[in-house]
Amino acid sequence: MNLVVDTIGDLLGLIGIGAILSSIVSTWFSYSLSQRRFKREQRIAYLKEKLDNFYSPMLFHFENMHSWAEFGRSPQKHVWADKSLAAKIGDMNNIMRSGMRYVSPKVEKLWYQWQPLAVAAVDKVYPEYRLDDLLSRSQKLHEALLAERDALMKQYRHELGED
Repeated sequence: MNLVVDTIGDLLGLIGIGAILSSIVSTWFSYSLSQRRFKREQRIAYLKEKLDNFYSPMLFHFENMHSWAEFGRSPQKHVWADKSLAAKIGDMNNIMRSGMRYVSPKVEKLWYQWQPLAVAAVDKVYPEYRLDDLLSRSQKLHEALLAERDALMKQYRHELGED
């Protein structure tokens, strides 16, 4: 009888230890999954923030200049009126100032090369200004913004599970 009681006691002890271990593993697994989900949601939110607060508004201005070139059947890829370019520069300065943390070093460098030429195009007082330089830099900056936006959109879609 003692042997049966000892065996049952041992069995209950093992079941208890198994239940405790199962509970610990289950809790750890649940925590791990929630951490992954949280980090994924953070990545999605950051990508959306970058796209909405930096790339979309910057690209809007370059796409707008490009659409005016197509509308006017210009051989240039980007055209503008001086007044609208001045407004674009002001808006883009604000976007750059508030969105510097989103931008790649390549786009940042291209921006700092483009911006003085755009100001010179509006002010018309800088003898070193050349329209072909501004057009070339506009195209390079526009292409870099498009490429980075496309890469971010691909990453965003991947995070959402849409690819």
